[in-house]
Order: sequence, then structure tokens, then C-alpha cells
Amino acid sequence: MKVISRFKKNLQGLIDAVVRFPFTTIFLMAVASVNALAIQSSREDYIKLIVTFVVGAFLGATAHLIYERFFSRTLHKWILGVISVLIALGYYIIIKDLPRFSMELGIKTSVSVFALLIAFIWIPSIKAKYTFNDTFLAVFKGFFIALFFAAVTWGGMSLILGATDELLFSINSKLYSHTANIIFTLFAPIYFLSMIPRYQHVGILTEDAKMHNEEEIQKAVLCPKYLEILISYIIVPLTAVFTIILLSYIMINIRASFWENNLLEPMLVSYSIIVILIYILSSNLQNKFALTFKKIFPKMLIPIVFFQVMASILKIGDLGITHGRYYVILYGIFALIAGIIFSIFSVKKNGWIALVLIVFSLTSIMPPLDAFSISKASQISVLKDALDRNKMIVENQIIPNSAISKADKTIITSTAEYISMMEYANQIEWLRDDFRVYEHFEETFGFSAYERIEGPKSEYYHYERDENSSINISGYDLFVNANTFAYQNEGDGEAISIFSETGAIFKIFKSEGEKYSQIEFYDERGNLMIAYHLREIFERYQNDTAIDKLLPLEEATFIKENDQVEMKLVVNFVDYYLDGKEENFNANFYVFIRIKE
Repeated sequence: MKVISRFKKNLQGLIDAVVRFPFTTIFLMAVASVNALAIQSSREDYIKLIVTFVVGAFLGATAHLIYERFFSRTLHKWILGVISVLIALGYYIIIKDLPRFSMELGIKTSVSVFALLIAFIWIPSIKAKYTFNDTFLAVFKGFFIALFFAAVTWGGMSLILGATDELLFSINSKLYSHTANIIFTLFAPIYFLSMIPRYQHVGILTEDAKMHNEEEIQKAVLCPKYLEILISYIIVPLTAVFTIILLSYIMINIRASFWENNLLEPMLVSYSIIVILIYILSSNLQNKFALTFKKIFPKMLIPIVFFQVMASILKIGDLGITHGRYYVILYGIFALIAGIIFSIFSVKKNGWIALVLIVFSLTSIMPPLDAFSISKASQISVLKDALDRNKMIVENQIIPNSAISKADKTIITSTAEYISMMEYANQIEWLRDDFRVYEHFEETFGFSAYERIEGPKSEYYHYERDENSSINISGYDLFVNANTFAYQNEGDGEAISIFSETGAIFKIFKSEGEKYSQIEFYDERGNLMIAYHLREIFERYQNDTAIDKLLPLEEATFIKENDQVEMKLVVNFVDYYLDGKEENFNANFYVFIRIKE
């Protein structure tokens, strides 16, 4: 009976969510329908419709919470809903005639949806009894509960479909995709909305309605015991240890590598995101660990984020600013403001960071200060300066020139790649409208975009043997396909790989302390006949100026011989990557053996 009662309650919750959020439900049904068409027809030209309906769903949900927080008449609910539909329609009119859904449009849309999500969380807390921390926790819990139930439902349905296909009759494989579409596009969002309580209504409510609302809110904003334990006794201590390591690294390397370490920037951004999330989630917790975290960590966040912002600004350097760097710096400024708010004001004022985040998000997508206007102007300016510096622009025409400095080659390559990727070429009068790096770079600028302009110490190269070149195998007695890679580096004097052929043995062997392996050939009695050190493969290509090219057969061939045998290695591909002082490499090659009489 309890199971049936709970099922009825959950079903009623879903029905109530549909009635409560009608416009969002309509948009979600539209997304599911278009997805179904895309799955059935295997076409990919529905993206604009799908994105429009997703934007509409977020608009509808946010508009409804505005109604519940500030209005009372049903007419206001429908007016706000219609406004959300009109905005979604306007968005579609703007994008429908575009040749494709570009990266810039995709990012701007994602940022807009993110701003709507923050507004969805923040609006119920505006001048209300419950704070932003409460509404955030309710959404946080609702999201993961809905995701968990959707995943379990999808897993169960997949098992049922698989069993039916295996045991009873064959089913269309697209049925799996259709099932996932219904569960994750329709069921999961509506189930999530069913867990969002009505925080406050300006209109007159009955006492029973007020009491019911209050019970629902208390349940939604209550931090479960398991989440409190996870945050307070696991995540907070781990964050503390990581903070100590991070601060120690910054202090030790503040004069040098900190400002040049490209891997540190995403680590610092991730760290600040984690600290902000933990602070909000722990705002209502009163145990010792949570209180200590709230007292100390916001103050530690400020200097760490400050250094991250400074390092990001310095990295703009000669290469200018891209939209990615713009967002990193903008987020750093937001995190700095958040740290100051957390340090100075009580947890009840945390909602201010939502307002800051919404303002920053809208600023980043609205000209003239948006990420793309600024990055486009920066990249075009940096490229033009480099070309002017080398007298490569004459009467609005680019004159190819390979005899320029390595630094300027780096600048030209980087900015031209960005301009090509973002499709800005048709907005530059001195650059061909259809400019593409892969097709036009060398003829335009006079040197290859893939030239290893940093010389022999380049961090990466990838070479492949030209597959159109035929390998002469006449006269060889044995053949094997072999590999070598960096993480064979656990060498202790034992064979890493063994290949056997007619009693003879090939070994990829690595001596202790060696960086590269060697391949050895033994006869059927176990006598070493010949050995070839694979270091020679990488040394041959190390001084090449290209980072990506096809190898003619002669450049891919290595031969070693003695009085007894001849060994020929033909490289199929070789990868090399230098990350600081750590070398990573990988190669695949054929080995041919000719036994001499």
C-alpha cells in the first residue's frame, strides 16, 4: 500500500508540475517531438529548433517564478508566459536564416541559458523569508534526484528492451534513442520542476495553502544528513589540504613558473568554483567544520583568485585576447567579488553574487563589451600589427614572407587560426573572404601553419607514413607489427612485449633507467642476433621543422644489419609530446628480418 501511495503522490506531483509550468511543459514536449523526428530521420538540421525550444523552456520556467514571487492574478501568469514565447520566437527568427549554428551563437545561447538558470534560483529569494542559499540547495537537490531517477529509469528500460530483443522478438535499435529522449527530455525536467516549491505568493492564500507551502519549502531547503556529512567531513577537509598545496606552490613559484604554467589556470578556476559551491551549500550548516570553512576559506579565495586573474591578464601578452580568455578573466573577477562578499557580509547576502553573475553573463554577450566583439577586434589588431611590422600588407593585399621572426610566425599563426575558426575573414578587407587555415594559410602568409616555429624543442609532432607508398618485402624471412610508447617506462630489465614466429622471438625490451625501448631479435635457440634502439626513430624526427606531415617511405625506413641478419623498421606513425620536462611518445612500426646465409 505504501508503494502504491507513494507512486500516486509522485504521479500527482508530475501532474501538478505540468499544470504549474504550462509553457515550460509545452516547450519540453516540442523538444522531445523534434528530437524524435531527428532520431527517426537521422537528420542533423533540427538543431535551431531544438535550441529555440530549450531556450523557451528556461524562459517559461523563469517567467513563472517571477509570477509566483511578485504577482497574484492569473492574467499576469499568462502575460509572462506569452512574453517568454515571444522572446523564444524572436530568437528563432534571428537564427533561422543563418547558414549554420556557429560557435559564437552557441556560446552566447549557452551563456543566456545559464543566466536564466541563475535567475530561476535567485528570484524566489528576492526580499523573501528564504535566502539564496535555501533556493540554491533546493535546486541542487532537485537536479541530482531527478537525474538519479531518470538514470535508473533509463537503465531499467534498456534492460527490458534488451531482454525483449534477445528473448522474444527483434526491436528497432532506434527505440533505445526514443526511450532516452522521452526520459531525459520530458520526464526528468518535469520531475525536477515538481520538486521546486512555491516559496511565496503575494496573493491571498488560505491558511491550509500557506501551511502546505511552508511544509514543502522546509522539506526542499533542508540539507540531508548524508549531504551534510559529505560536505563537512569529506569535501571540506580535502579542499583544505588542496588549498595548502596550492598556496605553497604559488608562494614557491611566484617569481617564475606560476605566471607561465598553462595547466595551473584551469586548476585555479576549478578550485574557485568548488569553494563557491561548497560555501553556498554549507551556508546553513552549523557544525564545526562548516563554520571553520565559512570563516577562513572566503578570505583564502581572494588572493588565489587575484593571482589567477593577474596570470590570465599577463597571458594575453602578444597574442591578444580570445573569447575563452575573456571568460576566464571575467569569471576570475566574479570569483574575486564573491570572495569579498563572503568575507564581509553574512550568508544571508549571498544572493548578491547571483545578481553579479547575471550582470556579467549579459555583459559578455551584449555589444560592445561582449566577449566576441572584444576578442574579434583584439585578434584582428594583433594580426595586422604583426603583418605591418614585417611589411606584409601592401595596398590592402597580404604579401607572403617566410623570412620573419619565430615570434611573429607564432603570432600570425595563432591569430589567423582564431579568425578562421570564428569565420571573421569576410569582415577583414585585406584577407580573402573564404580564408581557411587548412587550405589557404601557406599561400597567404608564405610559411606553413604547422611549421614547428619554436625549432627542435617543439612540444609536439605527429608523423604518418604515406599509405600510398608500397613496402618491398621480397627477401625478408620474418615480419612483425610492433609498438613503443612512453609508459613502457616502468622498465626493470624484463621484456615488455614478446612476439614469436617459427621459433624465433622478438622482444620490445627496456633496461632499467632507460627512456626508450629497444627491439631485439633472438633465434630459436635464444641467441641474440640483433638489437635496434628505438631512440634513433625519435632522434631522426626531432630536428624536423614540421609538426604534422606524411612521411615518404625513405624517411619512414630504418635499417640495421650485421653479419648474421638484417633488420628493417618501417614507421607507420610516430607521436611525440614534451610537457615541461616530461616526454610522452608513441610509435607503431613494422619489423622485417632477413637471415643471411
